[in-house]
Amino acid sequence: MATDPAAEANEAIRAFMRRREGRPLWPAERAEYEKLLAAWVIAIRDIAAAETAQRHPDDTSSPRTAVPPAPGPMEPACSRGSAGAHP
Repeated sequence: MATDPAAEANEAIRAFMRRREGRPLWPAERAEYEKLLAAWVIAIRDIAAAETAQRHPDDTSSPRTAVPPAPGPMEPACSRGSAGAHP
């Protein structure tokens, strides 16, 4: 059975945050969270790229260009007007 990298990354983020019991992240934890979030973003972009390639098989441009860049460190996704949901 194939694994879903986006779902796995999402669950890793959720488990990481559950272990923190709602308290703010310490600097080292923030770095780990950002690594987990980056893995999730890559997985979501790969899904979007695959879907774009299926819809537009003759398009030779990079399908990743259609996906907005990930928010920077400490920048909430909503500050870019993104309708996408964070895990």
